Amino acid sequence: MKDPIIITWEKIGIAISLVVIFIVGVLEINANCWIKNHPTIISILTGLACGFIATIIVLVLERQYEKKKLREYYIKYEGLYSRTDIGQDNTPESDLVNMREENNDLIIEMTYIGGHEFLLLINYWKSENAQAQGIVEFNPKDKQLGKGNYRYIAGKSYKGHYGRLDLNWDENNKEMVIIYNHQYPREIPFNPDKNRGWEIWTKTKDNQAMKRNENKTLDQPWIKNASSTLVLYSIMAATCVVFFVLILPSAQGPFPIHWGWPLALVGIAFFLYVFSAEAISEALDQNDIYKYISTHFLYNLATICLVTGITFTVYFHSRNYFHDVLASWVWIERRYLIATFVLIVNFHWIYDLWWLLRKSDDELEQYIELLKGNNIANYEKKLWNWNELFRIIRKISSKKS
Repeated sequence: MKDPIIITWEKIGIAISLVVIFIVGVLEINANCWIKNHPTIISILTGLACGFIATIIVLVLERQYEKKKLREYYIKYEGLYSRTDIGQDNTPESDLVNMREENNDLIIEMTYIGGHEFLLLINYWKSENAQAQGIVEFNPKDKQLGKGNYRYIAGKSYKGHYGRLDLNWDENNKEMVIIYNHQYPREIPFNPDKNRGWEIWTKTKDNQAMKRNENKTLDQPWIKNASSTLVLYSIMAATCVVFFVLILPSAQGPFPIHWGWPLALVGIAFFLYVFSAEAISEALDQNDIYKYISTHFLYNLATICLVTGITFTVYFHSRNYFHDVLASWVWIERRYLIATFVLIVNFHWIYDLWWLLRKSDDELEQYIELLKGNNIANYEKKLWNWNELFRIIRKISSKKS
């Protein structure tokens, strides 16, 4: 079954943690004397709340990564099969002729539904158009073995019948070997062997083509690199939590209004990183590269907010020093100097953000093709990176030499 991204107890814990952080912020503004009298308690509560939120983020990202790895493994099972053989225990070959004529070459569909589980749609008995539906779960320790149940949903003589299935994947022959145990109704109540048998499901040619396309999809650079991107977003979100804790106790006396700027910027960055990580997980689930591209926009915006918030935090911590240093620069207003510095340190992400917003649909499509692993002739992604700076420095150095 499809697992939620964040389970119930984690949502409750995050809500409680946010309430604690909000209360601490209110106390900072309206009851600073209480903060001064109980600094240890406030630090413990704030640290626990922020630490819990950071832990949940890591757990969610780890859960999404594990989900991605399971899908990459189980995708080879998913698809269409054709029944190539069927039989029944303790039954002579001569009595199986009709059974095989009625059931061989019928289609079975296996659909991956998450975790270790598959949904089965099995066709039986050509003369009755019988059909059974089932769910099978593979062993987490040995993913080639699975167990499940089935129930007939169509077929006049079989509707309502049910039983158990044991599945074994044969990697060499690309076949699924089935052991079935028909439980209701039992053909001969006192001879259980008569109710057991085997089936062989073989991948169809159409499915092989579908599998090749699926493998090609999984080999696309953006999918292969998504897990690394998730790790990066988790690190950046954790960085936001660290600076959030540092900012809260930074104000001395009544909470100065100007400290609200770094607090708000780091908070916005934190939620943007969380949204980006969730969007990447959804992009992988839906194989939606456009949603993946949208996370670049959120990431760049979040990083601009985080870097700006860090800049303000450093400046507010060292205001007296900066005032002395800048005192001689009377011809420059501090606000313009700070704004210029913020633009310089954020240039890389501002440029990326501008590139994503201003490019035409054709150019964006070419970039998407590159992310899919397709070579585009005469195309160069005009996105600023450190390689560009390195080439400029080398060019200048070569001229001097």
